Amino acid sequence: MSAGPPAARPPRWRRGALLVGNLSVVIPSSSGFIRTCQRLAVAIAFSLLTQAVWYIPTMIMGGVIAIREVHRDATRARTRMEPPVPSPG
Repeated sequence: MSAGPPAARPPRWRRGALLVGNLSVVIPSSSGFIRTCQRLAVAIAFSLLTQAVWYIPTMIMGGVIAIREVHRDATRARTRMEPPVPSPG
């Protein structure tokens, strides 16, 4: 009996499809009898909500910090470029 080449691992999308297929069979028989579509909708909603909770405040704070830094750099550049005011006398 000759051993053939080692079996290659399936691509990630196939493993993901296998996981989704198995879960679609297991979930309807889970406790609470939540249907597959309902569980999927809840999972998607939770995922979107979690990403929004992390993404939106991070973007707002990043924008505030960026605007503050640009304003601070512009103020420093302006004060360096202005010639000193001669004193009368």
